[in-house]
Amino acid sequence: MFFVVMLFTTGDKNKAYIKYVLLAYPLLNFTLVNNLGPVSIFDFITVIFALTFYQSRVTHVKNGHTYLIIFILLTLIAVIGAFNAKSLKVDTAAAFIDFFTAFIFAKILIDECLNDSTFFYSVIKYLKITLIVSLLFLGGQLIFGPEFTLARIQNANVVGSFGIRYPGFFQDPQKHTQFLAITSFLLLIKDKDDTKLSVISLLLLMLSVIAMLYTGGRAGFAGWVLGVLIIIIFGSSQYRLAGITTTLILGGLVYFFPEKFPIFNRFATISDDYDFRFTVWKDAFEIFKDNPYFGIGIGNYANYVSVHNPDQVWEANAGFTFYSHPESGYLKFLTEYGLAGFILIFSLILLPMIIAFRELIKTKNKNNLLLIAALVSWMVGFYTVYSLDDTRIKILVVTVICLLITSYKRISPEDAD
Repeated sequence: MFFVVMLFTTGDKNKAYIKYVLLAYPLLNFTLVNNLGPVSIFDFITVIFALTFYQSRVTHVKNGHTYLIIFILLTLIAVIGAFNAKSLKVDTAAAFIDFFTAFIFAKILIDECLNDSTFFYSVIKYLKITLIVSLLFLGGQLIFGPEFTLARIQNANVVGSFGIRYPGFFQDPQKHTQFLAITSFLLLIKDKDDTKLSVISLLLLMLSVIAMLYTGGRAGFAGWVLGVLIIIIFGSSQYRLAGITTTLILGGLVYFFPEKFPIFNRFATISDDYDFRFTVWKDAFEIFKDNPYFGIGIGNYANYVSVHNPDQVWEANAGFTFYSHPESGYLKFLTEYGLAGFILIFSLILLPMIIAFRELIKTKNKNNLLLIAALVSWMVGFYTVYSLDDTRIKILVVTVICLLITSYKRISPEDAD
């Protein structure tokens, strides 16, 4: 399908690539297993596109030299960490491919948003379509059960004493929560020709929040709540009304039907979950202390703990699998990249947020606020799960960051009046 689209597209192939990625979004995490480790379909088509179809752009992004320096330093740290690692497996090769395809995608998206400021609204439209697909997929799971899935192996936390946590087209319900939290804020971004939120967007917002309750993801939901508070404090009256109305409806559902939603049946397990995670976090922090500067090598966590922390293992399908992350995205970065890499990674996340917030104060561009709230919601959920190992969450987070980086090129519809 990708080759057909590329070969028969007569217009801008860069835009066609971005649109293809966003429309094929649910399927992009499938892997092609080869001697380089598990390489996703997204990685494959991105490399092919960059080598054969990419159309070069001459663009200049504000603070572009800063981002370039951070990227170069981060690449050097990743390479040094890999050379210093005591042992590596093919997962590290796959991690490097994953690393570079994320930046290739970001480069193409930034170029297109700078070249055409209205492309921002096309990206938002395609993400809304992806959200609608996810809600339909969840509807299929509510009817047919969690066996209605794209995952090859059902995650162990889908079914338990609390009932069923619905993962949607993801494998992990926590990642499903993060996806819904991020995209729910994007629903509030109006089209370039609209001055008011559409009824359909508000309806989809309600359905997205209800869907989050079915995922049972507490950290991701807490991130969404924090994002709503940001909207209420800094947003316009329309966004405040949408946030408050959604919260009131949510409160009514919680009050009258608490037993229907897995997220409210899991409070008894909070202490047990924390005790389990805290043990893993302590081990991960000791790994960081032993490798503080350049880490243990990207993609090397599972291989490292198989030698040094063999208790970090779970049973699946009558076999054993070593943890690929320490139950926290922040500690995953800290252990694999070291302190320097950790700082650089979050510079790439926080710097666009800070600059966009300053732009928000200066120009009152409310779209910046919604993008910041979306990213904050992910950052909270990232505390308890390394979600970027799912290509689709990686694409979504990178997309939001790129839209923040290029936000100075556009204003929201109400500010244009």
